[in-house]
Amino acid sequence: MRICFWGAIALLALCTVNSKIAGILWGGAFLFAAWARYRDGPTLKPGDSVARAAKLWLYILIAVLGLWLVSSAIFGELLQPHSAETNAGLRLLIGALAVAWLLHRVRTDHPERVSLALNSALTAGCTIAVVIAVTEDRASYPSNAIVWSAGLAFWMVILSGETLRNSLSRQAFFIGAAGVLIAIAVILLSRTRGVYPVLLWPLLLAALASAQSLHQTAGRRILLISGIAACAAIAASVLSGADPLRLREAASDIQEVHKESDFNSSTGVRVYLLRLGWETFAESPLIGVGAAERKRRIQSAGIGEGDEVERATQSARKLGHVHNAYLHHAMDGGIISLAGFLLTIGGLISVGWMLRLDHPTSAWQLYGIAYVHAVTNLSSVNFAHGYYALMLAISVGVVLVQARLCGLARQER
Repeated sequence: MRICFWGAIALLALCTVNSKIAGILWGGAFLFAAWARYRDGPTLKPGDSVARAAKLWLYILIAVLGLWLVSSAIFGELLQPHSAETNAGLRLLIGALAVAWLLHRVRTDHPERVSLALNSALTAGCTIAVVIAVTEDRASYPSNAIVWSAGLAFWMVILSGETLRNSLSRQAFFIGAAGVLIAIAVILLSRTRGVYPVLLWPLLLAALASAQSLHQTAGRRILLISGIAACAAIAASVLSGADPLRLREAASDIQEVHKESDFNSSTGVRVYLLRLGWETFAESPLIGVGAAERKRRIQSAGIGEGDEVERATQSARKLGHVHNAYLHHAMDGGIISLAGFLLTIGGLISVGWMLRLDHPTSAWQLYGIAYVHAVTNLSSVNFAHGYYALMLAISVGVVLVQARLCGLARQER
């Protein structure tokens, strides 16, 4: 058991290096949970709030997958790539099932040490990511740049919450605080504009941490420092002639779209595709048009509308999605598929709400994950990348395991 635990900790720290490592952790956790359940049999003990929260997340994901399967079946695309990402739904569901089985079997005489090991792994993963961001080109990241940065943002919000725990050792506090600062640095170094809004989370959490159960003064202070530092870096980039964070570039692209109707820039192509996505959704709001038709429309964008329009939209024709998960689901499966995606956001909030009384820190961590999930999908279709679903499943699992460990630590006092 000890070997399995430390192996999982090592894999967790290395998740930012390669998507296959995240897959090994996800698959290994499920196999271990299934083996443990088979060995011990189903538990007959009434579940506490953490166990109930894990079950709620599992049931929500069953509903999500059901909606996505129905959406795919309407167009006969069950076995084909689809905007609803049935594959991503299965990854989330299997991860949730593993966590639900594992929570009943989390037993340790040293819950605070185990919690510290988990936080240390997250901070180590962020530290490794700094090396990757500095030495590798964005195209060479372990996954799509937005998806990879979003995974780090999940860890940032988890560690932000950890700094607010009332009964935190000095060592655990410094590891969590360091992880928050390092994760922010990696997100900025990745130059991924679609993830910058999540850097507001430390400030939001610090402002909301005045609740009695989250009254950790040092934690609020480090969150304020982190958030202000991130905002200062963004402001400095805008004022800098070099534009290291690519923010003025985005503004310039938008101006070019308005003046010359040229969509052949990173931001311009998104503007065009958002318009196309909305028009398609308005055409068939209930069931969408299907994945194949969505792809055909994108890859034939501007064709037959004159040479000038064809030149202005040539970048759009090289893509396969509209760089917005909400409209992407709406295009492929209409309200049915979109409802499944929105349910993943609402589900995270609902699970957090269930934990708010017994585990307020864990509740805010889940709210933070929901915030990252909602915001980063405004400029990307994250579920199109298997790595994202794995990191989301792993992150929710870490939060729930930490909540269980916190409960065990309380029993010891």
